[in-house]
This record gives sequence, C-alpha cells and structure tokens, in this order.
Amino acid sequence: MTRAPVALAAGLAASAALCPAVISLARRWGVLDLPGPRKVHHGPVPRMGGAAVLAGVLAAAAVRPPSGWGPEAGLLCGGLVVFLAGWWEDWRGLSPWSRLALQSAGAGLAVSSGLVLPVLGPLGPAVALLWLVGMANAFNFVDGLDGLAGGMGAASSALLWSLAGEGGVLSAGLCGACLGFLPYNAYRARTFLGDGGATFIGFLLAGLGILAGRDLGRAGLVIAAAVLALPLADLAFTTVSRVRRGEVRGMRDWVEFAGRDHLHHRLLEAGVPAPAASAILVAAHAAAAAVLLRLAG
Repeated sequence: MTRAPVALAAGLAASAALCPAVISLARRWGVLDLPGPRKVHHGPVPRMGGAAVLAGVLAAAAVRPPSGWGPEAGLLCGGLVVFLAGWWEDWRGLSPWSRLALQSAGAGLAVSSGLVLPVLGPLGPAVALLWLVGMANAFNFVDGLDGLAGGMGAASSALLWSLAGEGGVLSAGLCGACLGFLPYNAYRARTFLGDGGATFIGFLLAGLGILAGRDLGRAGLVIAAAVLALPLADLAFTTVSRVRRGEVRGMRDWVEFAGRDHLHHRLLEAGVPAPAASAILVAAHAAAAAVLLRLAG
C-alpha cells in the first residue's frame, strides 16, 4: 500500500492541472449546463469537469496498473463505458433507456472480471450489476449543489483507502482526483462534473465498496452500502415520496421522472444557503459512512 500516497498525488495533480483545459473545451464545444427549474445556478456552466476526474483516476491507476483481467481492470473499463455514456448525454443527449443500457454494459464488464460479493452466492453477479448501475445513477441524482458530489466522492474514497483493501490504490487515486476537482467546483462553480463525471464516481465507489468487502462475509454488504450512505438515503427518500404522491407508478416512471425533491432541494427550501447545505450533506455523509464502516468491523 506504499503506492497509495503516490496515487493520491497523481490523481490530484492530473485532475487539477486538466480542469482549466476542460473548462475551455466545454465552452468551445457548447457543453454547458443551462439554468432551469430544477437548477440552483443562474448562468451557463461548463459541464465536462468529470473528464478531469477521469484523467486523474487513470493517472493514479498507472502507479500500479492492474495485472491481467481482474476486478480492478474490469471496474476501470466498465467505469470508462459509464463515463462515455454520461458524457454523450451531456454533449448530444441520450434517452434514459439508452443510457441505462450502456451503463448495464459497463457494469457487465466489471462483473465479468469477478467484481461480486461471494456471500450472495448465485445471486452475486445479478446483485452486483444492479448495484453498480443503481449507485452510479443515485450518485448522479445528488449532484445538485456546488462541491456536493466531489466532496462526497473524496470522503468515501478516503474511507475506502483507510481500509487498505485490494482497491486501496484506486481509492486513493479517486480521492486525489476529487480533491483536485473541488477548487473548480466550489460555490460559484467554474465547472460541473456533468452526468459523465457523477455517474463515473458513483460507479467507481460502488465497485470499490464491493472490492473492500469481498472477503468479509455479511460485513461486506455493510461496507458496500456505507460508502454510498447519502445517495442511498436520498434514493430511498425520493422514491418513497414520489410513489406516495402518485408520480411514480412503475419502472418507466422511476427512470424518466425528474423532480425537485432531493435532500439538497429540501435544505434549500428550508432556507439553508447553498454552501452550508453542501457542507452539511458532505459532513453527514462522511459521518454516516464512518459509523457504518466502524460497525462493520
């Protein structure tokens, strides 16, 4: 694990160095997030910051390249597919079902490499595929405030790194990549992650959680859930609320519905300033994840 600090530095340096270039390219290509009813920003913002995070993770992975077709290689390749699907959505647009199909293909790559929890037995591959796709999207759903998704990504990957498991180098690299991105995404953000970046981080965290808990039996289930504590809570909260209001009656509604009822929206409606709301949610996420990891032993 002595390479993990080097991976952290590589991820941070690559992400921070590339953010200005990515911002410039996004403006030139017109890949901008425009204000709208569900948005809290007031002007067009470049939405390709996830490309810098991806570059940071790849730079970190080069510190200790995966040997052969194993879970780390499968997770990286699957993550690249998920990123490209989100990036195309940011740039040209993509139907929800097409995006879901591409994300499932990326998850299939990861699962085929052995990224499963053995404790689940024959159900392991199917559960892992659903988990990877579901958490990629759940993480994207909470990317609604400056610094929120990047802060959660840094906190979760740092906690995974602290477990010093098989994915320690990748966890450290993801932590560094998120930290390098955050100064450009702080309040009055100069760039957003975009769907590509947010789904990529969520996908990696879901996979790294599986890696960290693979050999720990049922405790591995807690570890996998812990590092995505807030996205899971938000997903459960919004799903139950929408079903009760009759806005979601089936899978199609769930995939296609977009609302202003996420946890960060609720804080804003309660009068909490956006920077404070982001800080509160990142802190709550980190605390909940740390407690769950502690309980998992």
